[in-house]
Amino acid sequence: MSPTRRQRGEGSVFQRHDHPTCPPAVDGIRPPHTCRGKWVGRVDLGAGKRKTVYAKTQREAVTKLRAARKAVDAGDTNTAGTTLEKWLTYWLDEVCPGKPRMKPKTLRTYRSYVENYLVPALGKKRLDKLTAADVRDLHRFVADKPKANGKATSATTAHHAHRILGTALNDAMRDGKVTRNVVTLVPAPPKAAVPQDALSLDQFAALMKHLDGDRLQSRWAFGLFTGARQGECLGLTWQHLDLTNGVADLAWQLQRIPYRHGCGGKTTAGEWACGRKRADRCTNRDLDVRPGFEYRHLDGNLCLQRPKTKGSTRVIPLPPMLVVALKERRALYEAERRHYAKDHGLVWAREDGRPIDGRVDWAQWSAMLEAVSISHMRLHTARHTAASLLLALGVPEDVRMAIMGHNESATARLYAHLDIGTARAAMETYGAAVMKALEV
Repeated sequence: MSPTRRQRGEGSVFQRHDHPTCPPAVDGIRPPHTCRGKWVGRVDLGAGKRKTVYAKTQREAVTKLRAARKAVDAGDTNTAGTTLEKWLTYWLDEVCPGKPRMKPKTLRTYRSYVENYLVPALGKKRLDKLTAADVRDLHRFVADKPKANGKATSATTAHHAHRILGTALNDAMRDGKVTRNVVTLVPAPPKAAVPQDALSLDQFAALMKHLDGDRLQSRWAFGLFTGARQGECLGLTWQHLDLTNGVADLAWQLQRIPYRHGCGGKTTAGEWACGRKRADRCTNRDLDVRPGFEYRHLDGNLCLQRPKTKGSTRVIPLPPMLVVALKERRALYEAERRHYAKDHGLVWAREDGRPIDGRVDWAQWSAMLEAVSISHMRLHTARHTAASLLLALGVPEDVRMAIMGHNESATARLYAHLDIGTARAAMETYGAAVMKALEV
């Protein structure tokens, strides 16, 4: 029985006259024959494009054609020429920048993973032919690829590569490029276990004694007391610091925004018009930000931008000890600002008023630890120190989360209406404990 007759618009099915033994056409007329080639099904995609399927039998061709027609109706206009590399290039240039919550730093991370892992591992694969096995191949590729320094790649890198590919394929589904996300079929590699180091109360006191008289002592006291992230500390302005009432408003953070080429795009040879590969070396570079992105340009590509989540934007009460240190810093700032080339109003800045680069800040942290004979710890340890010491002092979880700016949904409900007086009492307890340790 022949397949059911197709309706108008469902596409066409025919058999090719391409068998090697088929007699050639004469004057455009093909003589009678019994040998034919493969069956072909074609469906229009619009805009002069069409999708073609091939099969050995008519029934198989009809089945493939109906599947193609169904995919087109679902919005999938993917063609055989669309590779994962092509989609990822489009995704980075067109889809990601249009996302309201996409930060420049996040986009820079996506680009790095796409260039170093996703494209080398799977870039030549057809977007609509990706399988779970390909995802596992990506895991192995990341695990086997050493870093530039020769060290083995962390399991966390494979985890992030998995997650970023999943995000790209989710957007491909929304655009009708694929009908499923194969990343969901494969478990993500577990993140590497990272020790959550924290300073003890005595080590905290030792650092403060070592920094006595240093112009940036209050920067480290602020980070250790409040658990504020590096960018939140370096991006704090006097405008958001109320020393009369002893509160800090963490409404901004200092971040580097990556550059993009402003030289007019690539030439036909695939090179940028400026002749430079890196965007930060383009002769007409500009900051890679989408229209409407809220930021304040300070120096180079160092900018103030809003925290990623609402939970990170918070008002923190300050212990009396820290308020005193900040008042001393304010007096020094008033004397220094007369020599600033440009005053950005930052609480902590370089001696010429420019913002402190995160790498310089990290170098000072390392030097401090070495000076007081503390084994090297990550800079994020300052944040863990605040959390662990608040816990050790018996501060309730909801109060700790409010101070730290953790934004897990369950915790957010707990401290949504937290009285700032409760948080102030916790910080005063914390400050008193540090003062006692300093007296020893």
